[in-house]
Amino acid sequence: MGAVFVVLFPIALLLVVFSREILTLWLGAEFAQVSAVLMRLITVSVFLSCLGRVPFALLQGVGRADLTAKLHLVELPTYAVLLVWLTRAYGPIGVAACTSIRALVHLVALLALSRRVMPPPAGTSSPA
Repeated sequence: MGAVFVVLFPIALLLVVFSREILTLWLGAEFAQVSAVLMRLITVSVFLSCLGRVPFALLQGVGRADLTAKLHLVELPTYAVLLVWLTRAYGPIGVAACTSIRALVHLVALLALSRRVMPPPAGTSSPA
């Protein structure tokens, strides 16, 4: 996961920091003024989702696809309720914020699950 972080973090950081400028050059100042926050939130969501692919693949690779499926089933109702509420309250920014929140929660859960199924590194004792 470290390599994914090292490669993607600088790109994500540039997109977050310069979102208004990028959108101004691409689509004009008026569009950039209302959409820069959306670009920032979507960038964070994509970054977190990319990081989450590593523990997701690990769980799939060790034959624990059931854990990722169960995680999706648990996340779905909470995500749906949060999505409806944030969309009604904040419109498109609420949708993007909800997606970022979901990506963060999903990443943390995947990391916790992958730590649970992986054996301890050689030469270390397992917790009792």
